[in-house]
Amino acid sequence: QACLALASLIIASRAGDVAEDAQEAGAGWVARPEDPASIAEAIRAAYAAGPDERNRRGRSGYRYNMEN
Repeated sequence: QACLALASLIIASRAGDVAEDAQEAGAGWVARPEDPASIAEAIRAAYAAGPDERNRRGRSGYRYNMEN
């Protein structure tokens, strides 16, 4: 959960706790591991969401980290 404490959005692969925590916290986007197209799509989605949404997701991850 340390990455959630940074209050930054997360782009994580579905393999592991970081992805589960990011999804539960609403802190970022999740991509399939070892799938360049999926990773690229997550990056595009984060970019397209705009700075307000990216900041909101970062803060959401921070709150999740502090509460859990």
